[in-house]
Amino acid sequence: MSFYNKAKYDSSIVYLTRAIALNPQTNYYYFYLAMGYAMKKQAAESIANLRIACEKGFKDFYTFLHDPDLSFVRKTKEYDALVKEFVPESFVKQLEEDEKRVLEEAKKVSPPAQKKKN
Repeated sequence: MSFYNKAKYDSSIVYLTRAIALNPQTNYYYFYLAMGYAMKKQAAESIANLRIACEKGFKDFYTFLHDPDLSFVRKTKEYDALVKEFVPESFVKQLEEDEKRVLEEAKKVSPPAQKKKN
């Protein structure tokens, strides 16, 4: 993963592909491969590997929904279809409720911004 962390996506794709050849059941290899492809703006390859990761049991839905490295593919209808297929609706609803609660609590703690006088 060190190649991935250093933004050497081509190298990370090569090494993750080798890792998958050695242990094809490791779901997070496919997930990291999907992120590498997303960072290279290769949506089809990214989506295909996200699907495989989920089919093999990837369950880190928070990362699936929030990791910034997937932002390129999050704009696609294929990504939306994967979310509907693999991410439990109850997880999405709970996440939305938690985000609302945090925002409400932040409003209570933070005083409103004051306007500057000209």
